[in-house]
Amino acid sequence: MSGKVAHRHDAWIFESGLCREDKLCNHVDCLLKRLAPYAQRVKAASNVLDIMFSCVIYSDSIPEIFFEKSQVAKIALLGADLDVDIYIVSSDHL
Repeated sequence: MSGKVAHRHDAWIFESGLCREDKLCNHVDCLLKRLAPYAQRVKAASNVLDIMFSCVIYSDSIPEIFFEKSQVAKIALLGADLDVDIYIVSSDHL
């Protein structure tokens, strides 16, 4: 070994561009529309890479988490796992 550390994780990070206060399902719809032109390539990549559709929520209270069947189906067609991380923080940190 050369002593160099290889990157074990790479990521593409997309943001919906919607207002933070919008519902999660609206953010997911927006992101799926943006990913649609690349869906076949993402699916092909999922044969050799771990693909994850990850949602990160920062809130000062327990947020509503809801996915429509069509959203779950589109994420599955990407060959992606679905991950939701929730961070409860005080309102002055939002």
